[in-house]
Amino acid sequence: MGEVAGRSRRRGARGGLIVPVAESASAGSTVGGGAAADGAAAAVGTTHRAPSAGALADDTGTGRPAVRGLDLDPQTRCRHWHSPRDIVAIRMACCSEWYACADCHAALADHPLTPWPAAAFGERAIRCGACGAELTIAAYLAGDDACPACAAPFNPGCRLHRHLYFAA
Repeated sequence: MGEVAGRSRRRGARGGLIVPVAESASAGSTVGGGAAADGAAAAVGTTHRAPSAGALADDTGTGRPAVRGLDLDPQTRCRHWHSPRDIVAIRMACCSEWYACADCHAALADHPLTPWPAAAFGERAIRCGACGAELTIAAYLAGDDACPACAAPFNPGCRLHRHLYFAA
């Protein structure tokens, strides 16, 4: 636990560890949001811990911006939300930075979270931690608790706190 095999580590601006996020060979996922081989994306994530507190999952080399959060694993599960289905990262409206959850934003950002206004629901602000597909807010809100690109299941309990991220 606390280690990501075969990955180099360096310190980020806020002192947290930066651990490159690599595509999971066991999941067979692709950067462009391709489907996982043999449906393994849902099975990945049985190990939930990776870097230590304040870590930044650095997507260097994948063409995707980094996801910020506490105790992130490669699929963006964090200290606060770490079930096999907690694989959604959100680009925050207030700073355009990607975070694993509102609690991670509160811990690491120097400003309060601002929900996305309804007029911006066409923005690609949701990322699947299994395949990296970026979804519009509207597609995520209308979805069936699974990634439309790779079918990895999302946590249906996230509906209970959508108001933190998206204006009604």
